[in-house]
Formats: sequence, C-alpha cells, structure tokens
Amino acid sequence: MLEALKFVHRATADKDIIRMLTHICVHDGKLQGADSRMAIEADCPELAGNSFTAPAEKFIKAVLACKGEPTIVANDNGTIKVSHKRFRVTLPTLKVSDYPVQTFKPENAVKITAPTGFINALRKIFPFISQDASRPWSLGVCLRPEYLYATNNVTMARVPCQWDGPIINLPRYVIQELLDIDKPVTEIWASPSSISFQFEGAWMRAQLYTDSWPESVTKMFDVEREYEAVPENLLEAVEQLLPFCPDVKFPSIHFKDGAITTANGLQSAELGFDWHGTGIYRAEVLKLVLGVARQWTPSTYPKPVFFKGDGIQGMMVGVKI
Repeated sequence: MLEALKFVHRATADKDIIRMLTHICVHDGKLQGADSRMAIEADCPELAGNSFTAPAEKFIKAVLACKGEPTIVANDNGTIKVSHKRFRVTLPTLKVSDYPVQTFKPENAVKITAPTGFINALRKIFPFISQDASRPWSLGVCLRPEYLYATNNVTMARVPCQWDGPIINLPRYVIQELLDIDKPVTEIWASPSSISFQFEGAWMRAQLYTDSWPESVTKMFDVEREYEAVPENLLEAVEQLLPFCPDVKFPSIHFKDGAITTANGLQSAELGFDWHGTGIYRAEVLKLVLGVARQWTPSTYPKPVFFKGDGIQGMMVGVKI
C-alpha cells in the first residue's frame, strides 16, 4: 500500500489552489493522484471496497507512522481512521464524486507500440531539453519516426528510437516522471492533446505540448560530414579549467594552437594541450557534449560543430567572436 501511495503522490498538486487535487483518490481497489497536467493511478488491492479521498501528504505520513500494516476505515462523518495496534490517526476526507477521476485512454487516442529501450532513449536525450520558456516548443522532446529530438537552443541532439505513433512534443516534466518511475512501458496511447503510459499495475496520463517543432530541425542531420575522434582527456581538461573562469555567469573555454584556456580576467587558467585550431564554447555546453561525444567536427567552428556518440548524434553552437 505504501509504495502505491508514494507512486501516485508524485502527481498530486503541491499547492492548495484546488484543494481536491492535493488529495489521493481511493476507488475500486485503485489509488489515483492528479494535478492540472497529469494523473497517475496504481493498483491497491489492500483498499478494495473503499471509496474516499484523503490529503496525500498526511495520508502517507499516517501510514508511515503506523510502523506496520495499517487498518484503514472510512467513516460516515467524512473522515478515515488509520490505525495499527495502539496508534490511531483520523484524517478528513472529501467526496469521490467531486474528484476529477481520469481514465487511462484519452479520447480519440491511437495505440502505439512501446519502443524497445524507450526509457533509456529518453534518459540519454533528457540533458539536452531546454528550460527556456521563451521558446515553448523546445521545452519537450520531439518524437518522430526513427528518432527523438531535443534542444536547449545551444545544442541539439537526436537519439534513435522506433516510434510508430504521430509526431508529438512530449513535455520535459512528463519525461522526468517517466525517468523517476523507471519501469518498463508496456502500452502507449496518444491523442493530439494527451498521452498515456501503461506500466505493470499502474499508468500515467499527461497533457502534451501543442507547440510544434520546426520541420527544418531534422534536416540538419542529413548532410554527410567528416568527423574526427574527440581526445580522450579533453573533458578532464575542461573540468580542470572550469573553476578558474573569470565570468561565473558566462564561463567559456577557448581553444587555440597548443593550448586550452579560460577567458582573460582577474583570474584565468591555461592548459597546454595537443590541439590545432580555434574555438570558443560555453563551458557547461562543452561539458554536456563531451560527456557523450566520441567523434566531432571542431574544424567547422564558428559554424555549428556536430558530434556523434554511443547512440546519439548532435550539434552545438560555439561563441562567436
């Protein structure tokens, strides 16, 4: 029971703007939590035959405080009693009839085959998702046939994935929940506005972004390019220099013949390095790329630099002088 409660609690609202959405709904041997964007439901046979809603955080704390399998009784006076041996908690409830119970399948949804390795693909692409609300379309992952795409407006990446559903923009917060849940997805249903994921004994349903990705982004990867190997110790070198960047709000790493440096300033650093060519990159962007890249095209700077790694391709934009 406790695991099911914690599982659905991830979807309950944090703020008491709509009081009902801070509650967990118990119905038909199942638990459901929901806010304005997402709903999660899990099987809970221990509460079969009960029908009530209870404040999520207090309900979970009461079960934890029992320090054993609790007995839960719904009373006619709008309360539940959670007890174990000599311990007892009484909590207020609200009517299930007032709770916006969600169903698993969205209206006008189509069934989609759950891609092999779907969660791993999302985990690989997740660090490249933007958090810049000025470009709403970039706040999610674009699911297209053969690839998932993500961008943080300085880098863009794609990961192979055999998606056979419609082209959709899957929100970052949904992906975060899928990664936190970390269970195999057994079934997917999607409509133009919603998507549902089935797990063993549970499901999640969420709103999709309606902001579409520009069609042009996928064409960036269609050109053949000549790649070279990323030096094995390059990431280590960048991490060695990073603490000494003079501008902590805009740390940058500079490449020049025979060395890698920070920007000039009251503090700075330089590291002799077997390197030929020039380039300037945001330090955090460079670290992100070097964390996955095995090959790249640094000679294309100041134009975008493309990279390839284990099951991932992408590009990054350097700092223009």
